[in-house]
Amino acid sequence: MAEDNEILRCVWDSYLPVAFHLSDNDLYSIKNPEPYFVNKIIVYFSHFIDSSSKSPINLWLEYLGNPLKLFLILVRIYFSNYPIGLLYDIHEPDIDLPWNITVNFDRFPEDLIVRCNNRTLMESSFLSNLKEADALKRREPIVTTMGKKDHSQLWNAVMNHKFDQFWSINRRLMAPSSEKNTFRHIPFRFYMSSKGDLPILIQKLVKPLLETGELATYRHLIDQVLGQEYLINQQKYRFILHGIQPELDTPLQWMSEHLSFVSEIYRIDFLKPIILFVGDQLKPTQTIVLKILPTSSSYDTIKSRVNSIFIGQENLGPKIILMKDEFIVLEFLEGRALLPSDDRNDQLVRLLAQKLARLHSMQIPISKNSFRERIIFSLKGWMGKDTWLEVYHGQFRQNLEVSNCEKILSHNLERELDWLCEKILSSMRFDENLHKKIVFTHRDLNHDNIFVFENKQTQSFYDIKFIDFDYSGYNYRGMDLGRYFSDCEQQKKFSDQKIIEDKKMLQFIHYYIDENCQIYGESYRNDPINSPEQLLAESKLFVLYAMIIDIIFCIWTAMDKQEIRRERCIEAEQRFRSYLDFKNRIKDLL
Repeated sequence: MAEDNEILRCVWDSYLPVAFHLSDNDLYSIKNPEPYFVNKIIVYFSHFIDSSSKSPINLWLEYLGNPLKLFLILVRIYFSNYPIGLLYDIHEPDIDLPWNITVNFDRFPEDLIVRCNNRTLMESSFLSNLKEADALKRREPIVTTMGKKDHSQLWNAVMNHKFDQFWSINRRLMAPSSEKNTFRHIPFRFYMSSKGDLPILIQKLVKPLLETGELATYRHLIDQVLGQEYLINQQKYRFILHGIQPELDTPLQWMSEHLSFVSEIYRIDFLKPIILFVGDQLKPTQTIVLKILPTSSSYDTIKSRVNSIFIGQENLGPKIILMKDEFIVLEFLEGRALLPSDDRNDQLVRLLAQKLARLHSMQIPISKNSFRERIIFSLKGWMGKDTWLEVYHGQFRQNLEVSNCEKILSHNLERELDWLCEKILSSMRFDENLHKKIVFTHRDLNHDNIFVFENKQTQSFYDIKFIDFDYSGYNYRGMDLGRYFSDCEQQKKFSDQKIIEDKKMLQFIHYYIDENCQIYGESYRNDPINSPEQLLAESKLFVLYAMIIDIIFCIWTAMDKQEIRRERCIEAEQRFRSYLDFKNRIKDLL
């Protein structure tokens, strides 16, 4: 990193004068407190409120009647989605310094801002932003491989305002990730703001180098993300970063290294009427998809967002319109889910194989080393020993008996899972070509997650896109092939219908190999590891994997939801019968 310590220090040491006023609704003391100009506002104002009915847990800040989206923890103000500096830049035309902010201890606006006055949640948000930026900057992220000690040092340096302590670690995160001395992509966020409205976030994949090899500039960023209008009509729009308007010819790489927030994503807000960014154009839109990101989840929401950005950019999934910590707004796809009848349409099957090969060829900047753990968790961690005891020896067994689940009751599903897990893992051991089989996979390629686009006039299909990348990541290529083959031509989900024959699988595999040759050249076909027979063998093992996951899902939901318990038990039994039939069919392979 070509450091400019003076700039780095100026950004770090920037301050904003703020005067905190207690809300009239919370004033309990006869004496009206003076405005407070330092950060221990909870301690100070607690003497002037009714502590028996009001609590610091409900503390929130407002300006001109609008809640400010901040983290407030004990005695220190910090950022959540919006850093305090960004909030100031958004409201700046209306603000006289010091900025007068109202402090409330009651009537928390749950529908407008997120309650987050907990040090652990603050640190988690900080690290999440750091990981997201790092994943954009390099193919092999650094933050995820750092130890807890380094994470704590970064966080404590921010909390205690220790410049040298912070940069002793952050310098590694700012090191260029390529021979061209640049990042892979520039982490940034545009905040679109017009008076009276909450800001809207725009993100897009932007490289620090142009196709000519020259450094991309701030001007190129605005042009690429927003369009020429914003450069031509500069008097109409203001672009503010850290309270200043940078020169348009400033290189993006330099801006990212020197003007990033401590979360390593630099943020820009501007004033304009709201028009959403869809694909490569700015245009109004009537229909969008809003995806809520849960605060606690079985999947990594940061990885899910990174996956969505890259896949949308490659036109293999819906494009991102805007993104926030709590949700993603996605392009609405005017298509439909894949149907069992579509599996008999050769044109569509070929197109699906081509799209899947393209997905598998993607290089997403997430960890490539967790595929074994994901398989182990799916087969052994999802349903623990206590759960299986309940299934076979607890009250739930009665539901299986009433539903005539003879095959499930006569087999030990827990042992079956252990056997399949060991079978898959043993196929990886001592495999010198394992790295060729590990690709970026969807990992939940059921028909509902495959969208087809049809020209109704010509009755032909012209595109396929994938959706739902919450569990996507690097894994065996056979995982997606096996998932598709397990559902192919199945008239009913979780049925006992037989799996398609080898001839049908090989037809798809040949199309898949052809497209990989378009991507990598004929050398792909000539490598024995990519032969139709090899891919068929891999796929069959993961057909079993996909089917056993379906069985676990049916039992798990049956235990969780009484209203569909009998239906799910029957479906689990049907799918297990089909599983046993296919296992017997490929017994020579096993």
